[in-house]
Amino acid sequence: MLPYKIDAVVLAGGESSPAVMQATGQARRANIKIGEHSMLEHVINALNDSGTIGSIIVIGDVNAPNCVVLEEGRTMIDNLMKGLLKLRSAKGDGDQRFALIATCDIPFLTSESINDFVQRAIEARASLCYPIIPMDLCRTKYGSFKRTSLRVKEGEFTGGNIMLVDIDVMLTQRSMIERSFAARKNLFRIASILGPAFLFRLIVSRLVTPKALNLRLLETAVTNFIGATARAIVTLYAEIGTDIDKFEDVRAAIELSQAQSIINR
Repeated sequence: MLPYKIDAVVLAGGESSPAVMQATGQARRANIKIGEHSMLEHVINALNDSGTIGSIIVIGDVNAPNCVVLEEGRTMIDNLMKGLLKLRSAKGDGDQRFALIATCDIPFLTSESINDFVQRAIEARASLCYPIIPMDLCRTKYGSFKRTSLRVKEGEFTGGNIMLVDIDVMLTQRSMIERSFAARKNLFRIASILGPAFLFRLIVSRLVTPKALNLRLLETAVTNFIGATARAIVTLYAEIGTDIDKFEDVRAAIELSQAQSIINR
């Protein structure tokens, strides 16, 4: 356990798609119920139970008792900046400078997975730490959910939905964050942002051999792009990367939650 606590920002904005709203009756994505709790409640409960997290700021038109709730902005990046600015305004120069960022749509998140990631990320001593999960684990535990993945020398990985970040670094990198977010669903767009050399290696890794790309090269490319140290944190907790987005995801999550409830009786 860390000798101090990390504050968290939970991004809980956004409306449900028409299909999801019709199926769940919830206009807000954060309020979709998976089992007995909403997705947002699952995430907040995991953060609170971890013992690693201090204050929690939630951005969105939602109800979140015992959290600081801020009105959502026009975009997810607006919400992220708003949450980080709120944390920065409450901190002195000598206070803990890191924050955990989480989306509200990872209802299988656990306190154990949070603690493991935060501990590994703090030990990495980087300005931005992003979790990556072996795809075999995701297929085994959450095979009903489709994930974008990348093959590299070390294996096939997918990204998670939490990050540990240096607050000040993130606040000075809004343009970079917006470009990265816009490209997040397309590996080749992400690679083009990271430079032609990285894009070439990605193409070779996809068409010829995954050994053309490795995690160290990925970390170096992101570090150069943001002007601060970035690290990929390999985690064995697939729940960190199991986000609920489409109608098919909601249906699969509800079915999985019901099955887990029966097993736990």
